[in-house]
Amino acid sequence: MEEIESEVAEPEYEDCIPCEQGCKKCQHKDARVHQQGTVCLSCEEGYYKYNTDCHRSCPDRTYSLNDSMICAGCVDSHCANCDQDQCYWCEDGFYVFDGDCVEHCSEGYFVDEESEDCEPCHRACRTCGGPKYNDCDSCEDGFTLEDGECLDNRRLASCPDKHFRNSDGDCEHCHPSCKTCSGPGKGDCNTCDLVLCVPLSIWYIC
Repeated sequence: MEEIESEVAEPEYEDCIPCEQGCKKCQHKDARVHQQGTVCLSCEEGYYKYNTDCHRSCPDRTYSLNDSMICAGCVDSHCANCDQDQCYWCEDGFYVFDGDCVEHCSEGYFVDEESEDCEPCHRACRTCGGPKYNDCDSCEDGFTLEDGECLDNRRLASCPDKHFRNSDGDCEHCHPSCKTCSGPGKGDCNTCDLVLCVPLSIWYIC
C-alpha cells in the first residue's frame, strides 16, 4: 500500500494512520510491532526536528538552527537554556559564569540567588558571599574587613592635627584657626588652635 505525506501504512488493517503533529513523513518505530507508534523522518514547515520528533520550538537543553530547522543540543551538558554561543540557565546545583555552567563561582564572584548567575563582588572585596555584591568575606590589599565591609586603610588611619579626611580619603588642611576639624571652613572646627573658643551648638568658632 502506498504511503502518503503525514500518514504511514498500517499493514494489519491495510489502512494509513496519521503521523504525530508537525510531522510531514514518518514510519513505524518498529516494523514488527505497529502499536509502538511512529518516528518522524521530516517535519512540516514551521516545525523544528529534534531526533525523531517535530517541535514548534526547541525543547530545553537545545537551541534552534533556523537555516536547517533542527534543534541542536547545548554544548554544556549542565545547561538548560542556551544558544550556539553560550548558556543562559543551568540545571539545579550549577550557576552561569561567563556563558558556562559551574558548580562554584570563581574568587571575586558570588551567586545571585535570583538570576543564579555568578556576579562580580565589589572591587574592594577579594571574596564575597552575597546576597549583595558588597557583602565581603575578605578584602583586597589596602583594605580592612569590618562588619562585612572592606574599608580603605587610608580612611582608618587618623589624620595629623590641623588636618581632616576628605571624601576622597585624603588628609586635607583645616582652617588655620582649628586644631582639629571635620571640614575646611572656620565653622568646621572641632577644637581650636587658640586659647579662646566660643562653642556654637556642637561646633566651635575660633
